[in-house]
Amino acid sequence: MMGLPRFFRTTAIGLSLLALTAATPASADCPPGSGEQFPFLSDQEFICLRTSFHATMDYFNTFLDARQDCFFKEITGKVKPGELDCLFPVSNDQPGTTGDPDTDRRLRAAEARMTKRILTHCTNIDLTNLGYPGFCPDPNGAPYEAFDHNLCLLNRSKSLGTFLLDTEHPPFPGFLENNERTCQDTVGRHSSNMTRSEFEWRGRCLLRQAVRAIDLPPDIDCRREVDPQDPQTDRGYTDERVVEAHNFLLRGIPNACPAINLDNLGFPHMCPFPNNDSVFPLPALVECMFDFHHHDIFRFIDLIFPCSTKCGNGYLNLEEECDDGDNEYDRGDVCRIDCSRIPCGDVNDDGVRNATDALFVLRAAVGLESCSLLICDINGDLHIRAADALRLLQYAVGLPVLLECPDISVTCGNGYLETKESCDDGDTSYDNGQYCNSACLLVDCGDTDDSGSVNVLDAQYILNTSVGNQTCDLFICDVTGNGLINSTDALRALMHSVGLPVVFDCPAPPATPPPPPEE
Repeated sequence: MMGLPRFFRTTAIGLSLLALTAATPASADCPPGSGEQFPFLSDQEFICLRTSFHATMDYFNTFLDARQDCFFKEITGKVKPGELDCLFPVSNDQPGTTGDPDTDRRLRAAEARMTKRILTHCTNIDLTNLGYPGFCPDPNGAPYEAFDHNLCLLNRSKSLGTFLLDTEHPPFPGFLENNERTCQDTVGRHSSNMTRSEFEWRGRCLLRQAVRAIDLPPDIDCRREVDPQDPQTDRGYTDERVVEAHNFLLRGIPNACPAINLDNLGFPHMCPFPNNDSVFPLPALVECMFDFHHHDIFRFIDLIFPCSTKCGNGYLNLEEECDDGDNEYDRGDVCRIDCSRIPCGDVNDDGVRNATDALFVLRAAVGLESCSLLICDINGDLHIRAADALRLLQYAVGLPVLLECPDISVTCGNGYLETKESCDDGDTSYDNGQYCNSACLLVDCGDTDDSGSVNVLDAQYILNTSVGNQTCDLFICDVTGNGLINSTDALRALMHSVGLPVVFDCPAPPATPPPPPEE
């Protein structure tokens, strides 16, 4: 098997994540320990779950096939340039056309089949027993019914499918040579096939677990991915099919595109390629297509199997951008309910940064709201202050300012030492005198308010601690390192604050344990 590097993520990928983001928290009816077990389902409930998966898979496959065939007509010159709009949103509840009657017919027929199957097998089922709405929205409010369920699965299939097709097919550049046509068609079909194949085999594995036909986690984890070429779900059949799907793309595109000038096809298009002065290379295209088509598979699966998700377990799994330990979202959180990240400054996750966001940051600065540094620390100095609110307001009114939230831990607060952390005391709040701040970084000895310097206020705080009026960790306030906090510590801090050459010798803080191995 060919090796594969860790893949980059881009702003464009974030668009697909937004397409799969729901605005409601995951259902509380998922069993305790989400990601470790399935609820016990009645026969009818399992039929609804199975239908949800197969109907979605069938619709998704037709959606991709029909539109790939539409693009093929354009690529091969069977239609005039500009005659077709192969990404046009065709639906049974609205007029409109791609310009190709066959594509329109296939899309509308597939939507009708899916709707009939979901409504037939999920009507009069208590969908909360299956963990729904999970990551689906419930626009009409409880109860979440078969109609809501069908609408969610249809809309998310369309959103993800459209995004993937758009990454595969740059705006048609005009006449293509035969070898260029083969390359462009292969890029599209192989990339889409990888997504739907992995979706199918991981989904089939989860269905087998739902009916107790194979071991439940942690013995077998249908969503595990230790490495793209070594998933280690512990079900050999599933691992083989997943690796086969990956290799189909990784080998297929290079074989179909030797000596092709990809610029003639319109690439890099949505792919990141900072060196615009050189030719976009084939390995970069392969890596880009893999990255775009791989990461959202897990969130797509989460829609149908919400009780199997790892999102919310507090650990940063490979397919996640963040994990704050729950499947809920409040304003100021950095992590959506599907474990994708919210952009810096967008505190209410509505896709824009405006005066309302700036007001929230200002309220957070004075302690009236709670907000992650990753969202509200607009200037990246590891503090939320009025200056952050001002910068965000300037951005909102169109002034040329940068939003520079810090590059810090996205799992801070889970009690385990992970990437970008030097400590983790189990929460993301910070009180004066603590050794671990809200970014899970160690506070300097003597700096009781984590301001970045030891000053008179710190000396006063240490003195108040020494007489019992404040609380402070030894690792911060015991600047003499004798195991006690007394007036001598306050005096040494005061001497330092006025520039005298004194030594700080706080004891080392406790080591934070690493996270347990992924099951």
